[in-house]
Amino acid sequence: MARVMTPEQFQQCPEGTVFAYGERWCFSSLMVLESHITGDGYWGFWAVNPMWVQAQDSGQAFDRLEEMLETGTSYPVEDAASKFMSYDGDKMEAFFVFEQADIEALVATFNRK
Repeated sequence: MARVMTPEQFQQCPEGTVFAYGERWCFSSLMVLESHITGDGYWGFWAVNPMWVQAQDSGQAFDRLEEMLETGTSYPVEDAASKFMSYDGDKMEAFFVFEQADIEALVATFNRK
């Protein structure tokens, strides 16, 4: 089952955790945790937002997205992580964390014939 976690609980999650975060109850896009960042009085994480296409730069990304829309071409999803920090103003009050069973249930839902 999916869980809602505090920042302190989320900081214990392993790499590869699928989650969304935000202020109560307004969550971001789905992300995949790469690693945690901790320091004296601050914290954050590196995460991949798979809701984008893999590309060398934003120009190539937009070109690929247009091509995908127009021709049905397929490109891999983004796999580069971005940094999210508590001191950057990102609201990190609650984390909606998916467990493996949630992901499997979602895939199964869409694979039904």
